Amino acid sequence: MNRFDRPGGRQGLPVAFLFGLLLAGAAHSASSPLRTAGVPAVADCERRFAADPEAEASSSCFYEAGKEPSQQAEAIRRAEGLLRLHPGNPWLTYFLGSLLWADTGRSSDLSAAAADLMAARGLALGEVRACWNLYLQLHKQGRQKEEAAVVSRAVRVAEASDDPLAIARARILESTDLINRSQDLPRSYRLVLEARKILFAKGSAPLGAESTLVYTLRRDCLLNMASLAVNLGRLNEAHDLAQTEVDLTARRGDHYAEAFARAHLLRVVREELYLLPTPDARRKVLEQARQTLAVAEAARHPSAQIFAHQILGLLTDDAESEIHFQRCRDLAVLPRDQSVCRSMEARRSTADPHDSLRLLDEALDLAKQARSPDAIANVWRERMRVSWRLAPPEQALQESITALEAIELVRDLQAPTEGRAEVFTLWASHYHWLAGRLLQNAGAADPRAHNVADIAFGIQERMRARALIESLTAANARPSTATQTPDFASLDQVRQALAPDEALLSFQIAPWQDMVGDFAGGAWLMVVTRNGAAVHALHAPLAERTRLRPTVEVFSGLFTGNGDDGDTAAALYRALLADGLSDLDPGIQRLVIVPDDVLHLLPFAALRPAPEAPPLATRYEITLTPSATLWLEWRQSTQAASGTAALVLADPASRSAVVPASIRSAAPGLGPLPWAQVEGKAVLRHLGAGSRLLLGADATEAYLKSGPVPYGILHFATHAWTSDNEPESSFVLLAPGAPGEDGRLHPNEIVKLKLRGRIVVLSACSSASGEILRGEGVMNLARAFFQAGAHTVVATLWPLRDDHGAALFDRFYAHLGEGLSVAAALHAAQQDRMADGAPPAAWAGVIVLGDGDRVPVPGGRPGLPRFAFPAALALSGLSLAVFLARRRRVRA
Repeated sequence: MNRFDRPGGRQGLPVAFLFGLLLAGAAHSASSPLRTAGVPAVADCERRFAADPEAEASSSCFYEAGKEPSQQAEAIRRAEGLLRLHPGNPWLTYFLGSLLWADTGRSSDLSAAAADLMAARGLALGEVRACWNLYLQLHKQGRQKEEAAVVSRAVRVAEASDDPLAIARARILESTDLINRSQDLPRSYRLVLEARKILFAKGSAPLGAESTLVYTLRRDCLLNMASLAVNLGRLNEAHDLAQTEVDLTARRGDHYAEAFARAHLLRVVREELYLLPTPDARRKVLEQARQTLAVAEAARHPSAQIFAHQILGLLTDDAESEIHFQRCRDLAVLPRDQSVCRSMEARRSTADPHDSLRLLDEALDLAKQARSPDAIANVWRERMRVSWRLAPPEQALQESITALEAIELVRDLQAPTEGRAEVFTLWASHYHWLAGRLLQNAGAADPRAHNVADIAFGIQERMRARALIESLTAANARPSTATQTPDFASLDQVRQALAPDEALLSFQIAPWQDMVGDFAGGAWLMVVTRNGAAVHALHAPLAERTRLRPTVEVFSGLFTGNGDDGDTAAALYRALLADGLSDLDPGIQRLVIVPDDVLHLLPFAALRPAPEAPPLATRYEITLTPSATLWLEWRQSTQAASGTAALVLADPASRSAVVPASIRSAAPGLGPLPWAQVEGKAVLRHLGAGSRLLLGADATEAYLKSGPVPYGILHFATHAWTSDNEPESSFVLLAPGAPGEDGRLHPNEIVKLKLRGRIVVLSACSSASGEILRGEGVMNLARAFFQAGAHTVVATLWPLRDDHGAALFDRFYAHLGEGLSVAAALHAAQQDRMADGAPPAAWAGVIVLGDGDRVPVPGGRPGLPRFAFPAALALSGLSLAVFLARRRRVRA
């Protein structure tokens, strides 16, 4: 079976459909899409050509003249006549190919000829531009092998030329090709980011004053960037890019491209409001859709009109909805567009499920005819929902599983990188929907309740940390018993693995209703103990993603200033934990939490049942894990952590590390950390012989990367820097240590460390924070250490003050040395710091991720006398006092 006969694709207006918008506008924008009021007359173009036939402007004049419908035929006729007289003129060949864009065969031949003529004259930029036009025409014809050859040629020519504009056009072409093939979207994004750095470099022409060529390149660059940002789940960035697109094209008077840009912006706004549906979400999207339609109709942009009609058909009342879907079908010429129109109409036909099914059957046939995985995905997405209205539960579930397989098929088209996680983020809502649909039937009165809950749990696990699991498999960093194909954890497996005093709390955070008013999955808590599982619906308003995200952000932000909001801590407890914890056996002392969405960044230890009540950290040991599947594997793994010794890298000579000015301005505190030295010495004191401390200029990136780490614990007492928009640029700061090293240990370098079963302690600021990807978790430094093979990571949610870090980790390692597990040691250390009167900022933001049950010093440090611990505390206090006069620093 051909892969395109199977379901697959992405949600909403997918990358391939956006690329279709670009192709639809190619007749207007292939080479010089500027639409101006002063269109030249054909006769004027002839005079200009006669005066200087070799100039680009002389030939482009015919293209500009041909934009006026009344002049188009005459412009083509005159240009053809001149080309017969000047058959070797590269620019006339190039622009005639653009004029004849609707005639795919002739336009392709002319673009190919123009590329050869440009090459013969050494016009590298012209050759690359001709390759761009040729690529677009070949793609319309489905000539994929020839497309690849054209891309390779353009890249080769551009790089040999060292012409910045040629390189920018080639990078945009490479990016477009990856978009079109739905492959390796993060690489596509990096390519177009390179183009952006060239086109928008400091000192370049300001917007509105650029040449036609530079404007065209900037416009195409922004189009790709906005498209990629939304498909990678970076909605804030996508919104800014799409708005810049709209402003750029509107200012230039390029109304055709403006319609395309507004379609981008409409899609971003819709995705934002599906993610966080506000009360006025429907009105905002309707307003944006009507604006898009008005501009698209005026510019006669069919694909932008099609998309606007789809959205308006979905959101308007019945009579108006029918008109919009009819217009959608009338405008749609390509089978892919026809399929999407019918898929959206099926979503709207809630009154008659059988009518929806008929529309979806038609849509599926059209999507297969178009060989479009994106269009096929649209069909299966809607079919999953219709099946629950029409079919028996068993059949509906089977069709739903097929729909998930469709999602995963397109996801697997991505290269095995973090791009799979980013692309997947827009699909997580369908897993939420299906799991929530099942959990609605998991009430105690249903005799199949346990089975339904187990299936829902499996659906959630199928969504969680999928890319992380795959990356660990690819790196052979999973336990030897793990299969190559993910075998997701079941409730029974989790129950059997839990200790009698332990509970696993698995969250789902999704809206109860989307902006259309349909069920959206809801917010749920599943509590699993050795004795069974209980399901709790979280109906408190604060548990809604729309309110939860900003509340957690504000709540966590308070701790950076040593604040503590007991009312918010209690409100979050009531919304998220009260029902689940109230029924727990009093003997439960340990919690394993599987967060969802913003809960990955919530300091659970600081929550409390009432504003004046003790925080959760006084009652429970707490471990967070990206998925129950990985937790189960780590828990059952026999892989040793290579002994009790620790390697500590503390207070590197940060001035010898190359830190870009942009990062220094964002995090100006990247200076020496005197308390980190005290912290490092405390690790050695508590763990004893065999541990090693590398201080200052000796704490090098080169040493860490020199070979397998022969220590059970890897402790970083240094700075870290994280970026939400570019997670790959995050780093742990070290000293370089060797030529070619910059002292910035990035995620792509971390994952190459061999950390089989190690425990990693990141005593650095915000090492557990980062970009939240729905379903996958947080793209942070801790995740990179898991990819390197670590089973346990201790990390921080916010900037940790230098002296606070030293005090907390002194207690932490003292308890590790007594033979406690990582989670128990942190729990005890947090209690110690609370007893000292330290504010929550000093202890609540340090969390254990992964397998908190690891005991690095089984039975405690041998030969440790009973008075050693008090003596160590006294010595630590004396050491800390020495530094009280020094400036307190934050580990940024």
